Amino acid sequence: MRVDGDVRTVAESAKKVVWRIDGDQAVWKVRTMQNLVDLETREQPPAATLMSIFALFAAGLALSGVYGIARYEASRRRRNLGIRLALGASRH
Repeated sequence: MRVDGDVRTVAESAKKVVWRIDGDQAVWKVRTMQNLVDLETREQPPAATLMSIFALFAAGLALSGVYGIARYEASRRRRNLGIRLALGASRH
């Protein structure tokens, strides 16, 4: 819920309202959205850092693979282009 003012006082009143409707409901860990964002973004766990490193490595491998294939195809066509140019074809 959106609150203007002190969150603690509103949280206590919200607990009382919930318990008035259903006394068996558990209301605990009332936090502000800023507190939740801070908890989620405070520090990456080591597994996330390791996954980021592997992702960068995989992206580098993929880029080098694409570059290798493009270079291979260009080298295969070089002789063909040389023959065409020798016979009078234009570059376009």
